[in-house]
Amino acid sequence: MAVHHKIKQLYVNAYSGIRSEVWWLSLIMLINRSGAMVFPFMSIYLTHHLHFSALQAGWVLSSYGFGSMCGALTGGWLTDKYGSFRVQFISQFLSGIGWLLLSLVTQYHSLLILVFFQSLIADAFRPANNSSVTSFTDMTNRTKSFSLNRMAMNMGYTIGPAIGGVFATISYVWLFWGDGLSCIISSLFFLFIFRKHFFDKETVQKSKEESAPLSLSNPLKDPLFLTFIGSTILFGTVFFQLLFTLPVYYADVYKINEAHIGSLLAINGFFVFFTEMTFIYLVGNRVDHKRLMILGILVTGISFFMLNWIKHNAWIILAMIVISIGEILTMPFMQTYVANRAPKGGLGRYLAFYSFAYSVSLIVAPLIGMWTIKTYGYETLWHGCMVVAIITACLFYLIFQVDKKKEVITA
Repeated sequence: MAVHHKIKQLYVNAYSGIRSEVWWLSLIMLINRSGAMVFPFMSIYLTHHLHFSALQAGWVLSSYGFGSMCGALTGGWLTDKYGSFRVQFISQFLSGIGWLLLSLVTQYHSLLILVFFQSLIADAFRPANNSSVTSFTDMTNRTKSFSLNRMAMNMGYTIGPAIGGVFATISYVWLFWGDGLSCIISSLFFLFIFRKHFFDKETVQKSKEESAPLSLSNPLKDPLFLTFIGSTILFGTVFFQLLFTLPVYYADVYKINEAHIGSLLAINGFFVFFTEMTFIYLVGNRVDHKRLMILGILVTGISFFMLNWIKHNAWIILAMIVISIGEILTMPFMQTYVANRAPKGGLGRYLAFYSFAYSVSLIVAPLIGMWTIKTYGYETLWHGCMVVAIITACLFYLIFQVDKKKEVITA
């Protein structure tokens, strides 16, 4: 009983100090991302059902990345102009309609165009959501609030593939409709909860007043930060093999159907959901975040490299747990690093560039991954992931060393 109470208190402490508005935003994120049923199965859908070549599938998936990149920038601009709450509602509602339309399109070039615009609309949500979370936080609870929001997203990505895998075994039409309807439902729920902020002109005006002039907070004038963004792109290229090539690997090598693939991907979400916040609470303030990030990058590379060691169903489960550990060690602290580095009034712009980095990764990851599979095979791809992870960890180490020297000089 004593152990039970200690565990309960641990979770209470880990989640304390977060405002109710952030909890609502996270709940809406959970509903929205629970509908993320299509994306984990897009590579299988394109190659096994529409019979596209691996290269064609890579281009369609990369068009999603191009749209995501444009969406991150467009969403940031629209947020400054019209307010984060309005952008989030419109993004969710229109992306829901977009998923419904995608269920009707099977022609290659039409898919390229529609997937691009679908991603652009859907990912305009991210900078707007980050801006909303930021508006309800201060320096004492910002990391926790970001982590809670990210965990809700992870839990959604856990539920989504699990449900989507079942839908895909019945019909991919069910998959697209499930995703579309969940986006529309979450947009209406969002409007109901935040209707006051949605129509409050003072909220929009306050956001504009708190935004610093571009000349005073331009990330393009911060070369070390731009190097950090470039290194994040490399990390994202490795990490996003989880979404693009790993499902195809499971299907081709282990002959696993969509339902089982969804269950495997769900392991990642469940593991992160139940451990990240407590890890941040127990370790986040005791260990240097920079060391954790470097370790996490290497662990992520190892998780893919492991796939070349042993061919067994239990082994791929272990590899999924390892990549989840790598994610916990890196992503929460990367976002905190960006937030801490941003000048006063420039947080939104710096976070937009951070989102932009992952959008670029969404372009690069499927192209490189699918091309490597077609040309050299899976074993070379997993070796390559380890090599890129080592290079990325070295880059992060050098960035942090230069950053540390600047801090000493400034002090």
